This record gives sequence, structure tokens and C-alpha cells, in this order.
Amino acid sequence: HLSLEADLTGEQTIAGRLNLDNLTLRDYIVSDQGLGLDARLNLEGRIEGSLQRPVVRGNGLLRNLMIRGENLGNTSVALTLEDRDLSFTLVKPDFSVISDGLIRLSDSYPFDLRLDIKRANLSPLLAILARRKIERHTGRFTGKMQAVGFAEYPDLSTITVELDSLIMTMDERELYFAAPSTVRLDRQMVTINQLELTGDLGHIMLNGIASLKPDGLVDVEALFEGVQIDFLSPFLLPR
Repeated sequence: HLSLEADLTGEQTIAGRLNLDNLTLRDYIVSDQGLGLDARLNLEGRIEGSLQRPVVRGNGLLRNLMIRGENLGNTSVALTLEDRDLSFTLVKPDFSVISDGLIRLSDSYPFDLRLDIKRANLSPLLAILARRKIERHTGRFTGKMQAVGFAEYPDLSTITVELDSLIMTMDERELYFAAPSTVRLDRQMVTINQLELTGDLGHIMLNGIASLKPDGLVDVEALFEGVQIDFLSPFLLPR
């Protein structure tokens, strides 16, 4: 629903209200290149500015936000659209994820997204990156993320994850993050910088690179201290 008043003299100012109810995002996405982005949007906002340079500001709720088949649940949203630049803030109800972003509504849709994450579930993030289902309750992590790139070509994006804490569950046993680290994904190539884990399975340190592409390059240096043999055996024994 849209209501609008316009002054067609002088600066041609406009003022109005915008109400969106149960809008399906996928119906308005021209190209998602396999992202599978979808949600139901409820939004209340105002339209200001002029006919030449309108400005839209609104607040609302994204319900059942989906990316590559992962349901990320409900998220509150505040947005501003000005001169083809869409800036937004997304907040999960439990404040586990707070995201600020900017996307330009032009060719290739360049974007810059920043997230502040507190004890968020690790499984959806891994599933989105790996393009396959990941066991729920894989773990939780706290840290910051930045993603820059082009929405039309997500595989060419650069994602940097600064980890402050991490808890992973493997074979029903937990591994804890031992020190701050950085993991970088650039054009589907993961760079691991001093990822150190400790817990029931022992002490593990990882450095190196790994490609997410099928049959891609993997060059990772691993240091194991006191790691139990039953954890290593699936990687050492032939299938």
C-alpha cells in the first residue's frame, strides 16, 4: 500500500507512507545465481525528498529468511533507500547476529556487509558456504564478519571472519577455540590463519588454504598434540 503527496512546483517535494505486507522477496529478485534468497517482508516506512531524488526509510520484519536452502529464521530490519543505494541493519531477535550492510541497486549489485556475531549457530553458515546440509548443533561462534563483492556473482565475493570464540561438536565431543584467529574466503578459496582448537579430542592447530570447488586444491598444515586415534582414523584409513 502506498500513499503519496507531491508538490509539483519549485523543488517538487514529496511526502508519503509505504506499507508492505507479506511481500515475497524471490518474486522481485532478477538474478540470484544460486543463492536461493527468499523471505517474507512486512515493512512500514516513509517516502521523503523530491520526485528526482526520493528517499525511503522503513522498519519491519523479514520472516523465514532463506539462503541456499538454509532457513535463518526471523530478523528485524531497518532500511534506507536513497539514490539507488540500499543501506540496512538486520537484528536477530536474540541479538546473536547484528548486521549492517550497503548494496547498490545497479549492474551486478555491489555490496558491503558487516556482521557482529555472538554465540550464533555455526551450522547455517557452513551449509551456505559448502552448499550442502551440515549437521545441526555443529557448534557456536563469536566474532565479526565482513563480506564484499557482487550479489550477482556471490562465488567471487570476499568474506573475512575474525573469530573470538568457537565451540565445535565432533562425534559428540567438543572442541573449543584456543586463540583469536582469522579465516578468509576469497573467490571460493579459504585461507586459515592460526586456527587453534583444544578440547576432548586433544589439541589441533591448522594453517593453510583450501578450495571449496570440486576437486579443488587443499594445502593445510596441521599440528596434533594428544589427539585421540579414533578421531584421526577416518582421515587416515582407506574407505
